[in-house]
Amino acid sequence: MQSYYPWDASLLFRPGFYSALKSGTLHRAYPKVYAVLKENSPGLSGHGIPALILQGKDDSVISPEIQTRFVVSLRRMNSDVRYLMYDDTRHDTRARSFADVRTWIIDRIEGQRSTQ
Repeated sequence: MQSYYPWDASLLFRPGFYSALKSGTLHRAYPKVYAVLKENSPGLSGHGIPALILQGKDDSVISPEIQTRFVVSLRRMNSDVRYLMYDDTRHDTRARSFADVRTWIIDRIEGQRSTQ
């Protein structure tokens, strides 16, 4: 899967779409695409469900800056978020993050047991 994505995100999208995406004007330039993305967004509802967000520093699909802003917004809504960023990792963090994911899941299970 990773070999499919180019290293430069500007090569992944058409120039106009990429520009709107990077400049935050997607809602004006591509309102229908924006509406679908917004409808399918996990949102910032302050749902209180613990979240583990894994990010590769070299991700060409979701930039670390965008992901970091999302994490900050979730935390402002009092969501319990653990955010891990991996050096030398692109969009697919599965192999790199396996041990961290396992630990995070076990910690959630043990936390539930201790409150029962």
